[in-house]
Amino acid sequence: MTKHVSISLARFSWKMPMNGVISRISERCLSYAQVLRQGVPIVHTSRRACEPRSRRCPGLFNGLGNCREQILAREESTTMQRMTDAERRTFLLYGTRTGKLATVRADGRPHIAPIWFLLDDDTVVFSTWHETVKARNMRRDPRVSLAVDEEAPPFAFALIEGAVELIDDPGTLRPWATRIAARYMGEDQAGAYGARNSVHGELLVRLSPTRIIAHKAIAE
Repeated sequence: MTKHVSISLARFSWKMPMNGVISRISERCLSYAQVLRQGVPIVHTSRRACEPRSRRCPGLFNGLGNCREQILAREESTTMQRMTDAERRTFLLYGTRTGKLATVRADGRPHIAPIWFLLDDDTVVFSTWHETVKARNMRRDPRVSLAVDEEAPPFAFALIEGAVELIDDPGTLRPWATRIAARYMGEDQAGAYGARNSVHGELLVRLSPTRIIAHKAIAE
């Protein structure tokens, strides 16, 4: 059965039959754009449905013929700005910004842990002890997600999904552990932390991205 939406914007109420369930929702005009994005056909209750009726969205609706175009144009103008590849790499490597690594437990529950990391081109490089929860999770299921965000206005974030490779080789790990330590602890302590974090049992982890999303100026 075809989905449809019945709208009366004069009262800001919607009827949306979905799988036989009717819900009435009071929302701002932008939510209308979200419905349109899903490709749901629109059934207007009257010509007045597209007239400027809201102080929240002045002038958003201007005639039956171009409601969809105006709404989608407004939505596009308020979307977050995508980072370029260069901007994303700069963002990820800025200061001592940490990543939040999500892995999957054996019973399906998510597990999230903060990590220190660096980049090798687009590959994310970090280390972990072989008995940590995230190490056990990654050994069983290499699919992970990593979130890195800026916690101050105008805010920004990067999400990286992919699969990891675990490398149990202190000789390969040592240079990376030292470089990672230099980023987060400073050059003066890089050698000591690099040695501590490259002992036998510490794993080098390489996350190869399959999907990357990065946005900036979220609050602007």
